[in-house]
Amino acid sequence: MAWRILDIGIVDGPTSTSIFEAVGIKCSRGVSPNTIIFWRVNPPCVYVGYHQIVKKEVNLETCKKLGFHVVRRILGGG
Repeated sequence: MAWRILDIGIVDGPTSTSIFEAVGIKCSRGVSPNTIIFWRVNPPCVYVGYHQIVKKEVNLETCKKLGFHVVRRILGGG
């Protein structure tokens, strides 16, 4: 089984989530090999799982004050 390693460098939260989704779709369709992604997020962000309720899990006011993105993952988790 072939594997691919991607180092996408420094990206913001929304961009990283878009890349994860695109790679996941391509891998699930057999178009791309299994992939390990390395990245660094800037500005800081809070990743929220698919089933999490943002207002219960995240202090949105604090995130806004600190300039943090709040990004929903397409996968579950907590």
